Amino acid sequence: MAADMSFLIADRDFYAPLDTVDPGPRYHAGPLPAGWLRRETGIWTYWEPEAAVLADSGWKVHVASSFANAQFVLAVVSAVCAEFGVPFKHLTGRRSFLILHGKHAARVQAGKFCALYPSTRDSAELLLRRLAEELSGISGPYVLTDRRFGDSECVSYRYGGFQRRLQVDAEGYPVHIVAGPDGQLIEDKREPRFVLPAGMSDPFRAEASTPAARGPVVLRGYTYEKVLQHSNAGGAYRFTSDQGEPVFIKEAKSHNGYTDDGADAKGRLNAECLTLRAIHGRAPGLCPKPIELFEYQRSYPRSRRGR
Repeated sequence: MAADMSFLIADRDFYAPLDTVDPGPRYHAGPLPAGWLRRETGIWTYWEPEAAVLADSGWKVHVASSFANAQFVLAVVSAVCAEFGVPFKHLTGRRSFLILHGKHAARVQAGKFCALYPSTRDSAELLLRRLAEELSGISGPYVLTDRRFGDSECVSYRYGGFQRRLQVDAEGYPVHIVAGPDGQLIEDKREPRFVLPAGMSDPFRAEASTPAARGPVVLRGYTYEKVLQHSNAGGAYRFTSDQGEPVFIKEAKSHNGYTDDGADAKGRLNAECLTLRAIHGRAPGLCPKPIELFEYQRSYPRSRRGR
């Protein structure tokens, strides 16, 4: 969330850090072995075995969820983490979930309901396989910083820091850092796309051999012109129809862009389209003309799946 907006959430009357927000009704992890430690920090709840030593960095595993399925997903995640002895964190409560998945939330954080911290690459792969199997058929929002594992629609991964390590850049802003393949400290880039440190490859997916497509981007016969605005609920774009007419395309992401009543962006866009159709039917020209409502799922390169 934009820094100036985040201070408006925790308290109705005063500016306050987001970490002080009431998380709302709590989510409850499933039974964990004796000796596991629990702590709350900001909007997150952390769980780890008492003797666990968290690495500085590694392959993070993220599990996404819809608002309705969050408690059930957490039960599966906590059971798998208990079996593998892997530390993890999850959003503390229902209000925390709605804030992090809201329209104005930071796109690089949204979608992350659970974050898991396996100690090695091999343990990360075992964890990814098991979670993808246990949560097969369950969908969640796409985590923009990650790659999804195999055919899963809720399990993803990225390489990044496990411990909070910051440096100050030349302009005085804090920057997350992580050790690169050669041990040198580099920026832990958190962008709305999958980024690996220089010199590091993805061990969970064979790199695509087909070159990127050239030429204009065309979607259902509409040619892309430019981005008008990005948001966590979905972007707004200018396209041109095959007749050369300007067309406005509004994106609504499933299981994201929630409002306080639990409605996601996709549900709100459906209602918006119906409203525009009703108005246009009675008074053509009074509102933008709704052309069509369609669902599009981008094909992302898949990570490899072991047996």
